[in-house]
Amino acid sequence: MVVKFAGMERYSVSKFFEKHNHELASESEKQFLRSNRCMTDLHMKFVFDANLTNIGPTRAFTIFKAMCGSYGDVGATAVDFKNWARDIKAFIGKHDADMIIQKFKDKNETTDNSFAYEYQTDSSGHLTRIFWVDARGRESYDLFGDVLSVDATYRTNKYSMVFVPFIGIDNHGKSITFAAALLDKEDTTNFAWLFEVFLRIMGRPPKCIITDQCPAMRAVIPNIFPKSTIHRFCMWHIVRKFPSKLGTVFCAESPFMEKLKRFVWNDHVTPAEFEESWISTLKEFKLENNHWLSEIYEIRKSWIPAYFRDDPMAGLLRTTSRSESSNFFFNHFVQKGDTLCEFYMCYESAIEKQRYTNKKLNHEDKCMPKLVTIKPIEKDAATVYTRAIFYKVQDEIKYSVNMELDTCTVVDGVKKFMIKDFFVKDKLFEVDVILDTQNVTCSCKMFTRIGYPCRHAFYCLSACGIHKIPRDLLSKRCVTDVSGDEDLLEYVLLELKSLRGKIQEKSKKKPTNSKSDVAERLIGVMPADVITVHPPHQSNNKGSRKRMLSSLEKSLDRRKIPTRICKICGVPALHDSRNCPLKVDEVIEDTTGEKENA
Repeated sequence: MVVKFAGMERYSVSKFFEKHNHELASESEKQFLRSNRCMTDLHMKFVFDANLTNIGPTRAFTIFKAMCGSYGDVGATAVDFKNWARDIKAFIGKHDADMIIQKFKDKNETTDNSFAYEYQTDSSGHLTRIFWVDARGRESYDLFGDVLSVDATYRTNKYSMVFVPFIGIDNHGKSITFAAALLDKEDTTNFAWLFEVFLRIMGRPPKCIITDQCPAMRAVIPNIFPKSTIHRFCMWHIVRKFPSKLGTVFCAESPFMEKLKRFVWNDHVTPAEFEESWISTLKEFKLENNHWLSEIYEIRKSWIPAYFRDDPMAGLLRTTSRSESSNFFFNHFVQKGDTLCEFYMCYESAIEKQRYTNKKLNHEDKCMPKLVTIKPIEKDAATVYTRAIFYKVQDEIKYSVNMELDTCTVVDGVKKFMIKDFFVKDKLFEVDVILDTQNVTCSCKMFTRIGYPCRHAFYCLSACGIHKIPRDLLSKRCVTDVSGDEDLLEYVLLELKSLRGKIQEKSKKKPTNSKSDVAERLIGVMPADVITVHPPHQSNNKGSRKRMLSSLEKSLDRRKIPTRICKICGVPALHDSRNCPLKVDEVIEDTTGEKENA
């Protein structure tokens, strides 16, 4: 049928073909007709929610089919699912930065300013950096913000902005996210702004901040944070470089690494003992002139545990990278093609999972764990510590029997013990027990570094007839019920206010079935008529593209690729008949022969 406009709001049919240009669809083919395919609200919400957990539209279609039972029962095709995912990005479009800021503004208003955010733009109005934190993140920082880990990760959004989460450790020993930011560049200007905003909103600095060896952060932190905040480098980031810097001969289970572990990872080594052992070990393996080892030795006070034995809670981030594991966690939710709005909603989904895990662990703490001794102090520990921390304390109580008393004196109400630990050779530990207050201090300083008593302290408490853990030795980051009823009530009220705001917003407008209305309901905000803040420019940070790999990393990556038998050379290899070296040689010979004949 061909229709033409005839004027005066009329149309006329100029051509009509009675016959179909195709055969009529059979019963089984009706599902493919456009009239029988429709993306309902259920379809669109399913694709949207699947994206929040890093499940693309094609995989979402497969999952939806499994839920329905057959492809014919889905009511749409995989292409329809992909088109809807495309339509969401198109709906956001150039309003991306504007919409996420409006989303933050709505959250700030509905939670009585407990949700805080700040952002900046360049001279042309494009977003350059943005920081945000919610009420739960601020409460968690008040409880566990003594140690802070900061690290940047990449490829989390379509603009290649740097994602910077602020990570800590909760009372279950799990990573907890306090706040987060997106930066267009990983430079001193951005980090100076970010840390200033963080301190102003959070209200107090951390006792210890752990980062990688980022030059920008290293230059900014001493100028922004007070002198009381200790800056350390994460050991994990340094140790993982050993294979690429020294080669496999000196790594893995080599004699060099075995000897290095004895004093690098040892909590009981003093700075002088470390330096002496380091120099002698490098001399033994003829590595005195290694440039990289000389560099990390120059910054030894920033990453070797021997130099921060007195720092509060510094032992919590000694050998593993909390930031790296957190980045790995977030990468399960975000994709490098996400808009800022999509990224933030994926971030919220990740935080929800993190907090769900915390609630689950809080519930498990109500059950009594299995005891391994008959000591009353172990039972007391089981009632005050979280399950994860208790198992570590249980080991200290269990190993407290492996001690030998050297001397014991009482001076001015303080009982001084000098004891030998069977697991630590040629070293005496001094433990002081104040008899009136039952307070205990040990020269190993484990309580200062980690937050719970050591085996030496438990040995001396038992010797003094003390069968309960002194309450001065209970750190809030290790015990159950760390948040009081008032804090919990305040958090519930804030959540209720947020819910009320959402209900009021939804009641303003009746839902419709148009795609734009569905997208607006799912995202939570609608594009403004005039763009105030433009999306950020495409960033070109050091991690926004695939970096050059070392020969070791390339060989490790090749190990993951299954080998196959080449049809030309007939051997298992990483190539096939299209790019076989023998085939390439034959082509070169044929080309050379043709030139000679010519």
